Amino acid sequence: MDEQPVPIGIRIAQIKLLQGRIFEALLKEHLKRELNASQVNILFQLWEEDNISIRELSERSKLAKTTLTSMLDRLEQAGWVKRENNPTNRREVRILLSDGAFQAEKECYEAFWRMQAINFKGFQEEEKAKLNVLLERLYQNLAEYEKQELQGKTKA
Repeated sequence: MDEQPVPIGIRIAQIKLLQGRIFEALLKEHLKRELNASQVNILFQLWEEDNISIRELSERSKLAKTTLTSMLDRLEQAGWVKRENNPTNRREVRILLSDGAFQAEKECYEAFWRMQAINFKGFQEEEKAKLNVLLERLYQNLAEYEKQELQGKTKA
């Protein structure tokens, strides 16, 4: 009997779990503070653009608003972020990085680059480039499906 390849979703889930555990260890080494990979995803989005709404942060991080809200609570308690009401729209809360989060950016990027080295060990430059293109295509396929199929069904 031919051995079947592992379904792509299972392999991606396994990679995510391994990546998360290794990355969290690297973060602990570089930051000397507890921070998990999902929290770094949020901080990364804010390093890209600070002072954005929860809705924008949810879209960029791909986290559901309910999940994001509880994670923001923990990040705020730990002193990484702060919430401020939008002065022009009282219903909107904006998320800003704390001074400590800006200072931690360099250490987090050091962990990112070490994780990159682990991920791409033994890869040729053209293989890295090709994998990045393919992963981006996979990501776009999934994002498009979610937007068209899943979100369309919840609005119906």
